[in-house]
Amino acid sequence: MNTFIQANNSYETRVEKYDGKEYLVVPVIMMVEGVHAGSGGPMLHLAEDLGRYPETWNGIPVVVTHPSEDGQYISANSPEVLDAGIVGRVFNTKMDGEKLKSEVWLNQERLGEISPEALKAILEQIPLDVSVGVFSDSEAVTDIYKGEQYESIARNFRPDHLALLPGEEGACSWSDGCGIRANKNSKSKKKGGDDVKEETSQIIVEKEKRSGLTRTKFNSNNSKKGGEMSEEKKTPCCEDLVNELIANKRTTFEEKDKEQLLTLSEDLLAKLIPEKEEVKKVEPKVEKEPEVLTKVEPKPVKTEPITMEKYLETVPADIKDQVVSGLALHKAQRVKMIETIKTNLKDVWSDEDLEAMDMVTLTKLSKSVPEIVDYSVNVAGRSTNNNEQEPLYPAGIEIETK
Repeated sequence: MNTFIQANNSYETRVEKYDGKEYLVVPVIMMVEGVHAGSGGPMLHLAEDLGRYPETWNGIPVVVTHPSEDGQYISANSPEVLDAGIVGRVFNTKMDGEKLKSEVWLNQERLGEISPEALKAILEQIPLDVSVGVFSDSEAVTDIYKGEQYESIARNFRPDHLALLPGEEGACSWSDGCGIRANKNSKSKKKGGDDVKEETSQIIVEKEKRSGLTRTKFNSNNSKKGGEMSEEKKTPCCEDLVNELIANKRTTFEEKDKEQLLTLSEDLLAKLIPEKEEVKKVEPKVEKEPEVLTKVEPKPVKTEPITMEKYLETVPADIKDQVVSGLALHKAQRVKMIETIKTNLKDVWSDEDLEAMDMVTLTKLSKSVPEIVDYSVNVAGRSTNNNEQEPLYPAGIEIETK
């Protein structure tokens, strides 16, 4: 088994007060730029995305191993996890070149209760891996980065937590330059007279189906890394595939890319070769160059229509009073007009029809309804005085007066 030895893993610690408690502050490198291969294919993590907003990493909880529920990874920002599993916070995050550096503020007493192994590693400055729990988007792009093939780029990081991994290897492992360690470049040295060779691993990306949280961890496959090439990959078959890729006009590979392409597996090379198009008899047209970048458009966010109650919460008090008064007057006018229409045009319009009408239509209908005159008060023998108005009788009706 290949062994890694840190030439100098000493780092400075200090004690700070936060929220009325004392915290042990230690340095950490959370992530470095590079290609990480997972179940969704090799993915490139760029420094420009990792450090686009360094302040968003500050304050995220620190836990021991990634929190999970029913076998699925979940966010650490839930009452249950924060109450039972949090051992600290992340602060003072910055991007230094290709490294995302920060500080871990740890509650020693809480960490000792949850993971004595992790506390021992930190106090004795034994290499300790970490792993970031983040939400991110995937941009489908196929290319090569520093000799490593990738099929997508991680974008729009939304930090959720940082996990300490005692006894485990993180996505950005200790050998990759991550972990609880001094915030400076590390070196490896020989052990037992043999050259220390780096050992890479395949990342398994496990996505939590309910929250969309992504956690990365390593599953060793003993593959080569760096500038080394496996001789078994440089077979005539693979060289033929590489030559075909370079000669294919639908790719952008050149002769200078041949050495890097020879490091790829036969299966991956075969996927890079564009499928042959069927020859169809069509009208001549200008062929478009094959698209290299495929942009994944985000799904539109569904928003619920705003209610009057929600709207009134957003306006000033004086305007709110005017709006409420206007609404009351509007409602009273509608009620009065509907009552007038129902009284003068019985059994013509239903309540549902009238309620469904807009104010303009309802007003026009109310004005067009003839007013019904009540003649029941004009009975024979009714006396009048000088102050009363003369009753109005229907045309053709004469009343005998005495």
